[in-house]
Amino acid sequence: MKKTVIAISTLLFSLNCFTVSADTAKEKTSTSVQTKATMFAPIKEGKQYLELPSLRSPDREVIEFFSFNCPSCFKFETEFHATKIIGDALPAGVKLKRYHLDNFGPLAPELAQAWAIANVLNVQDKATEAFYFAVQKERKIKTADDIKAVFATIGVDGDTFDKTKDNFLVKAFLAQQADALTELKPNSIPAVIVDRKYYINPRGLDESSNENTIKDYARVAAYLAAKTKQPEEPKAPAGMNNATPEVPAEKVHAAPETEPAANKSESEQASQPESKTEPQTDAGHNAPETHSATNGASSEAN
Repeated sequence: MKKTVIAISTLLFSLNCFTVSADTAKEKTSTSVQTKATMFAPIKEGKQYLELPSLRSPDREVIEFFSFNCPSCFKFETEFHATKIIGDALPAGVKLKRYHLDNFGPLAPELAQAWAIANVLNVQDKATEAFYFAVQKERKIKTADDIKAVFATIGVDGDTFDKTKDNFLVKAFLAQQADALTELKPNSIPAVIVDRKYYINPRGLDESSNENTIKDYARVAAYLAAKTKQPEEPKAPAGMNNATPEVPAEKVHAAPETEPAANKSESEQASQPESKTEPQTDAGHNAPETHSATNGASSEAN
Protein backbone atom coordinates (compact mmCIF):
# COMPACT_ATOMS: atom_id res chain seq x y z
CA MET A 1 0.00 0.00 0.00
CA LYS A 2 2.79 2.40 0.93
CA LYS A 3 4.58 1.62 -2.35
CA THR A 4 1.40 2.39 -4.27
CA VAL A 5 1.01 5.77 -2.54
CA ILE A 6 4.65 6.60 -3.29
CA ALA A 7 4.19 5.62 -6.94
CA ILE A 8 1.08 7.78 -7.28
CA SER A 9 2.84 10.73 -5.61
CA THR A 10 5.80 10.35 -7.97
CA LEU A 11 3.46 10.25 -10.98
CA LEU A 12 1.60 13.39 -9.90
CA PHE A 13 4.89 15.20 -9.30
CA SER A 14 6.11 14.23 -12.79
CA LEU A 15 2.88 15.46 -14.39
CA ASN A 16 3.15 18.75 -12.53
CA CYS A 17 6.76 19.19 -13.69
CA PHE A 18 5.71 18.40 -17.28
CA THR A 19 2.94 21.02 -17.11
CA VAL A 20 5.34 23.66 -15.81
CA SER A 21 7.86 22.76 -18.51
CA ALA A 22 5.15 22.99 -21.19
CA ASP A 23 4.01 26.38 -19.92
CA THR A 24 7.61 27.60 -19.89
CA ALA A 25 8.10 26.36 -23.45
CA LYS A 26 4.95 28.18 -24.53
CA GLU A 27 6.15 31.39 -22.94
CA LYS A 28 9.51 31.06 -24.70
CA THR A 29 7.81 30.36 -28.02
CA SER A 30 5.47 33.32 -27.55
CA THR A 31 8.39 35.58 -26.71
CA SER A 32 10.29 34.30 -29.74
CA VAL A 33 7.33 34.95 -32.05
CA GLN A 34 6.86 38.44 -30.65
CA THR A 35 10.57 39.14 -31.14
CA LYS A 36 10.42 37.98 -34.75
CA ALA A 37 7.27 39.99 -35.39
CA THR A 38 8.78 43.19 -34.08
CA MET A 39 12.32 42.87 -35.39
CA PHE A 40 11.68 44.87 -38.58
CA ALA A 41 12.90 48.46 -38.67
CA PRO A 42 10.37 51.31 -38.44
CA ILE A 43 8.99 52.22 -41.86
CA LYS A 44 10.41 55.51 -43.12
CA GLU A 45 10.23 57.39 -46.40
CA GLY A 46 13.59 57.28 -48.12
CA LYS A 47 14.43 53.88 -46.66
CA GLN A 48 11.77 51.23 -47.29
CA TYR A 49 9.89 53.35 -49.81
CA LEU A 50 10.33 56.36 -52.07
CA GLU A 51 7.65 58.88 -52.96
CA LEU A 52 7.22 59.33 -56.70
CA PRO A 53 6.43 62.65 -58.41
CA SER A 54 3.38 61.11 -60.12
CA LEU A 55 -0.16 61.89 -59.02
CA ARG A 56 -1.68 59.40 -56.62
CA SER A 57 -4.10 56.96 -58.18
CA PRO A 58 -7.80 57.56 -57.47
CA ASP A 59 -8.10 53.78 -57.07
CA ARG A 60 -6.68 51.85 -54.15
CA GLU A 61 -4.18 49.62 -55.90
CA VAL A 62 -0.79 47.97 -55.68
CA ILE A 63 1.00 47.37 -58.98
CA GLU A 64 3.67 44.76 -59.56
CA PHE A 65 5.72 45.12 -62.74
CA PHE A 66 7.30 41.90 -63.99
CA SER A 67 8.29 39.88 -67.04
CA PHE A 68 8.31 36.18 -67.80
CA ASN A 69 11.78 36.84 -69.26
CA CYS A 70 13.08 38.02 -65.87
CA PRO A 71 14.92 35.40 -63.74
CA SER A 72 14.46 37.51 -60.60
CA CYS A 73 10.72 37.76 -61.20
CA PHE A 74 10.64 33.98 -61.64
CA LYS A 75 12.17 33.48 -58.18
CA PHE A 76 10.11 36.31 -56.68
CA GLU A 77 6.83 34.65 -57.65
CA THR A 78 7.44 30.91 -57.90
CA GLU A 79 10.14 30.32 -55.26
CA PHE A 80 9.41 33.03 -52.69
CA HIS A 81 5.65 33.32 -53.47
CA ALA A 82 6.00 37.06 -52.89
CA THR A 83 3.02 38.10 -55.00
CA LYS A 84 0.62 35.96 -52.96
CA ILE A 85 2.15 37.01 -49.62
CA ILE A 86 1.90 40.69 -50.55
CA GLY A 87 -1.65 40.28 -51.85
CA ASP A 88 -2.79 38.48 -48.69
CA ALA A 89 -1.37 41.28 -46.51
CA LEU A 90 -3.21 44.13 -48.23
CA PRO A 91 -6.19 45.83 -46.54
CA ALA A 92 -9.68 45.04 -47.78
CA GLY A 93 -10.60 46.95 -50.92
CA VAL A 94 -7.04 47.26 -52.24
CA LYS A 95 -6.47 45.61 -55.61
CA LEU A 96 -3.21 43.93 -56.57
CA LYS A 97 -2.53 44.46 -60.27
CA ARG A 98 0.29 42.85 -62.24
CA TYR A 99 1.59 44.36 -65.46
CA HIS A 100 4.02 42.67 -67.84
CA LEU A 101 6.78 44.72 -69.45
CA ASP A 102 6.55 44.95 -73.22
CA ASN A 103 10.23 45.86 -73.77
CA PHE A 104 12.17 43.29 -71.76
CA GLY A 105 13.70 40.25 -73.42
CA PRO A 106 12.67 38.10 -76.39
CA LEU A 107 9.08 38.27 -77.62
CA ALA A 108 8.32 40.91 -74.97
CA PRO A 109 5.29 42.43 -76.79
CA GLU A 110 3.86 38.96 -77.46
CA LEU A 111 4.32 37.90 -73.83
CA ALA A 112 2.73 41.14 -72.65
CA GLN A 113 -0.25 40.34 -74.89
CA ALA A 114 -0.30 36.78 -73.54
CA TRP A 115 -0.60 38.19 -70.03
CA ALA A 116 -3.53 40.36 -71.15
CA ILE A 117 -5.23 37.30 -72.66
CA ALA A 118 -4.69 35.35 -69.43
CA ASN A 119 -6.35 38.13 -67.45
CA VAL A 120 -9.35 38.33 -69.75
CA LEU A 121 -9.79 34.55 -69.59
CA ASN A 122 -9.21 34.59 -65.80
CA VAL A 123 -6.38 32.03 -65.95
CA GLN A 124 -3.67 34.27 -64.47
CA ASP A 125 -2.40 31.78 -61.89
CA LYS A 126 -2.15 28.91 -64.36
CA ALA A 127 -0.56 31.14 -66.98
CA THR A 128 1.98 32.52 -64.52
CA GLU A 129 3.33 29.10 -63.63
CA ALA A 130 3.15 27.74 -67.18
CA PHE A 131 4.91 30.68 -68.83
CA TYR A 132 7.59 31.07 -66.18
CA PHE A 133 8.56 27.41 -66.53
CA ALA A 134 8.32 27.49 -70.32
CA VAL A 135 10.59 30.54 -70.52
CA GLN A 136 12.95 30.10 -67.57
CA LYS A 137 13.25 26.32 -67.23
CA GLU A 138 12.28 24.66 -70.49
CA ARG A 139 13.33 27.61 -72.70
CA LYS A 140 10.85 26.62 -75.38
CA ILE A 141 9.29 30.01 -76.16
CA LYS A 142 10.85 30.91 -79.50
CA THR A 143 7.87 32.07 -81.58
CA ALA A 144 4.33 33.39 -81.17
CA ASP A 145 3.06 29.87 -81.94
CA ASP A 146 4.94 28.60 -78.90
CA ILE A 147 2.96 31.05 -76.75
CA LYS A 148 -0.25 29.66 -78.19
CA ALA A 149 0.96 26.14 -77.39
CA VAL A 150 1.55 27.06 -73.74
CA PHE A 151 -2.06 28.25 -73.47
CA ALA A 152 -3.15 24.83 -74.77
CA THR A 153 -1.38 23.19 -71.80
CA ILE A 154 -3.58 25.14 -69.36
CA GLY A 155 -6.85 24.35 -71.10
CA VAL A 156 -7.17 27.24 -73.58
CA ASP A 157 -7.68 25.76 -77.05
CA GLY A 158 -6.50 27.38 -80.25
CA ASP A 159 -9.91 28.74 -81.28
CA THR A 160 -10.46 30.41 -77.90
CA PHE A 161 -6.97 31.88 -78.02
CA ASP A 162 -7.46 33.29 -81.53
CA LYS A 163 -10.85 34.78 -80.71
CA THR A 164 -9.67 36.32 -77.45
CA LYS A 165 -6.43 37.73 -78.84
CA ASP A 166 -8.21 40.51 -80.73
CA ASN A 167 -10.95 41.01 -78.14
CA PHE A 168 -11.54 44.63 -77.12
CA LEU A 169 -11.06 43.61 -73.46
CA VAL A 170 -7.53 42.43 -74.28
CA LYS A 171 -6.86 45.69 -76.08
CA ALA A 172 -8.17 47.63 -73.09
CA PHE A 173 -5.92 45.70 -70.71
CA LEU A 174 -2.93 46.28 -72.97
CA ALA A 175 -3.71 50.01 -73.02
CA GLN A 176 -3.89 50.15 -69.21
CA GLN A 177 -0.67 48.17 -68.97
CA ALA A 178 1.12 50.46 -71.43
CA ASP A 179 -0.16 53.60 -69.66
CA ALA A 180 1.15 52.35 -66.31
CA LEU A 181 4.54 51.54 -67.82
CA THR A 182 4.75 54.95 -69.48
CA GLU A 183 3.69 56.83 -66.34
CA LEU A 184 5.71 54.97 -63.71
CA LYS A 185 8.74 53.93 -65.80
CA PRO A 186 10.02 51.00 -63.70
CA ASN A 187 13.75 50.66 -64.36
CA SER A 188 14.15 47.38 -62.49
CA ILE A 189 11.90 44.39 -61.94
CA PRO A 190 10.19 43.03 -60.02
CA ALA A 191 8.92 46.43 -58.91
CA VAL A 192 6.07 47.07 -56.48
CA ILE A 193 4.37 50.47 -56.45
CA VAL A 194 1.48 51.47 -54.17
CA ASP A 195 -1.24 53.78 -55.49
CA ARG A 196 1.16 54.91 -58.25
CA LYS A 197 2.76 57.13 -55.62
CA TYR A 198 5.02 54.99 -53.43
CA TYR A 199 7.78 52.75 -54.75
CA ILE A 200 8.90 49.99 -52.38
CA ASN A 201 12.69 50.07 -52.25
CA PRO A 202 14.12 46.52 -52.02
CA ARG A 203 17.45 47.86 -50.75
CA GLY A 204 15.72 49.32 -47.69
CA LEU A 205 13.98 46.11 -46.67
CA ASP A 206 15.14 43.53 -44.15
CA GLU A 207 18.02 41.58 -45.70
CA SER A 208 18.57 38.96 -42.99
CA SER A 209 16.96 36.32 -45.22
CA ASN A 210 14.89 36.05 -48.39
CA GLU A 211 11.90 35.06 -46.26
CA ASN A 212 12.19 38.20 -44.14
CA THR A 213 12.66 40.36 -47.22
CA ILE A 214 9.36 39.12 -48.64
CA LYS A 215 7.63 39.60 -45.28
CA ASP A 216 8.96 43.15 -45.19
CA TYR A 217 7.69 43.72 -48.75
CA ALA A 218 4.22 42.71 -47.56
CA ARG A 219 4.48 44.78 -44.37
CA VAL A 220 5.48 47.95 -46.21
CA ALA A 221 2.90 47.41 -48.98
CA ALA A 222 0.12 47.02 -46.39
CA TYR A 223 1.34 50.09 -44.49
CA LEU A 224 1.40 52.27 -47.61
CA ALA A 225 -1.96 50.95 -48.81
CA ALA A 226 -3.51 51.86 -45.44
CA LYS A 227 -1.66 55.19 -45.46
CA THR A 228 -3.36 56.20 -48.70
CA LYS A 229 -6.83 55.05 -47.74
CA GLN A 230 -9.51 57.26 -49.22
CA PRO A 231 -11.34 59.27 -46.53
CA GLU A 232 -15.02 58.53 -46.19
CA GLU A 233 -17.46 61.29 -47.06
CA PRO A 234 -18.88 62.76 -43.82
CA LYS A 235 -22.57 62.26 -43.30
CA ALA A 236 -24.75 65.30 -42.91
CA PRO A 237 -26.55 65.74 -39.54
CA ALA A 238 -30.18 64.67 -39.40
CA GLY A 239 -32.50 67.14 -41.08
CA MET A 240 -29.81 68.63 -43.31
CA ASN A 241 -29.32 68.18 -47.02
CA ASN A 242 -26.72 65.48 -47.66
CA ALA A 243 -25.84 66.82 -51.07
CA THR A 244 -22.17 67.43 -51.75
CA PRO A 245 -21.42 71.18 -51.90
CA GLU A 246 -20.27 72.48 -55.26
CA VAL A 247 -16.56 73.00 -55.73
CA PRO A 248 -15.17 75.49 -58.22
CA ALA A 249 -13.96 73.64 -61.32
CA GLU A 250 -10.53 75.17 -61.15
CA LYS A 251 -9.92 73.61 -57.72
CA VAL A 252 -10.86 70.05 -58.59
CA HIS A 253 -7.76 67.78 -58.65
CA ALA A 254 -5.54 70.82 -59.02
CA ALA A 255 -1.87 69.89 -58.75
CA PRO A 256 0.19 71.93 -56.29
CA GLU A 257 1.91 74.82 -57.99
CA THR A 258 5.68 74.76 -58.07
CA GLU A 259 7.99 77.70 -58.51
CA PRO A 260 9.95 77.47 -61.81
CA ALA A 261 13.58 76.61 -61.26
CA ALA A 262 14.66 79.67 -63.23
CA ASN A 263 13.17 81.96 -60.55
CA LYS A 264 15.18 80.41 -57.75
CA SER A 265 18.69 81.31 -56.72
CA GLU A 266 21.47 78.74 -57.09
CA SER A 267 21.64 78.29 -53.32
CA GLU A 268 17.91 77.64 -53.11
CA GLN A 269 18.07 75.08 -55.90
CA ALA A 270 20.99 73.32 -54.26
CA SER A 271 19.07 73.00 -51.00
CA GLN A 272 16.15 71.24 -52.67
CA PRO A 273 16.25 67.41 -52.85
CA GLU A 274 16.56 66.02 -56.34
CA SER A 275 13.29 64.66 -57.75
CA LYS A 276 13.62 61.07 -58.85
CA THR A 277 11.27 60.05 -61.61
CA GLU A 278 12.82 56.59 -61.81
CA PRO A 279 13.59 55.01 -58.43
CA GLN A 280 16.92 53.20 -58.45
CA THR A 281 17.60 49.82 -56.93
CA ASP A 282 20.92 48.09 -56.42
CA ALA A 283 21.70 44.43 -56.82
CA GLY A 284 24.26 42.26 -55.09
CA HIS A 285 22.69 41.75 -51.65
CA ASN A 286 21.12 38.73 -50.00
CA ALA A 287 17.59 39.88 -50.72
CA PRO A 288 15.79 38.76 -53.90
CA GLU A 289 17.46 40.36 -56.91
CA THR A 290 15.93 42.76 -59.38
CA HIS A 291 16.77 43.06 -63.08
CA SER A 292 17.20 46.23 -65.08
CA ALA A 293 13.99 46.84 -67.02
CA THR A 294 15.65 47.92 -70.26
CA ASN A 295 16.09 46.44 -73.70
CA GLY A 296 19.72 45.76 -72.89
CA ALA A 297 18.68 43.35 -70.16
CA SER A 298 17.27 40.84 -72.63
CA SER A 299 20.46 38.83 -72.63
CA GLU A 300 19.89 37.88 -68.99
CA ALA A 301 16.77 35.98 -69.91
CA ASN A 302 18.43 33.89 -72.57
